[in-house]
Amino acid sequence: RQMIGGLLANEDGKLLVAGIGGIVWVDPASGESGTLLDGMDGVNEMRADGDGGIWFGSIDLPGILRGEKPGPSSLYHLSKSRELTRAFEGLAFANGLSSNADGTQLYFNESFVGPCAWDIDADGTLGPQRRLAEQYDCDGMALDAAGNIWISGFSSPELLCLSPEGDEIARLR
Repeated sequence: RQMIGGLLANEDGKLLVAGIGGIVWVDPASGESGTLLDGMDGVNEMRADGDGGIWFGSIDLPGILRGEKPGPSSLYHLSKSRELTRAFEGLAFANGLSSNADGTQLYFNESFVGPCAWDIDADGTLGPQRRLAEQYDCDGMALDAAGNIWISGFSSPELLCLSPEGDEIARLR
C-alpha cells in the first residue's frame, strides 16, 4: 500500500490500513487481505466508533503527490453495516482523530487551522463543531487516561496538551 494514512486494529486481530484508494484489511497471521472501502482518493487517520464502525478523514492525496496544495478534506463515518456517511466537509486537512472513552466526543486535528471537537449524538450524528485551539501545524493526536488531548505538530518541536474543553494544560518540548 502506497502512502499509508492510518492503521487500526480490529478485535479479530486484522489490521485496517488507510491510504490511496480507501481502506483495506490485512490479516498479519495469514497474509490474507481484502478491501473494506474502495474509491476514495485518500484516507488519513481512523478511529473505532465503539459500535463496530469507524470514523476517518479524507485527504486530497493525488494533489499532494503532484506537489499541489491539497483540496478540502471531509470527515466520514462508516457504520458496521458499511453505510458511509459524510459527517463534516470543507475542512482544510484531515489529520489526528480520537474519541473520548464513552464515545460522546470526537476530537480532530484540522492541520493548518487547529484542533476541534464535536459532540456525538445518540443517533451517531455530529453536533456543532467547536474549535479548541489555534495550532497551524497540528498533526497526531492521543488522549490520556484523564481524557486530556495531546497534540503533536508537523513542524513544531513540542507536544500540546489540552483539556476536553480546549484549555491549555501543558506544553512539552
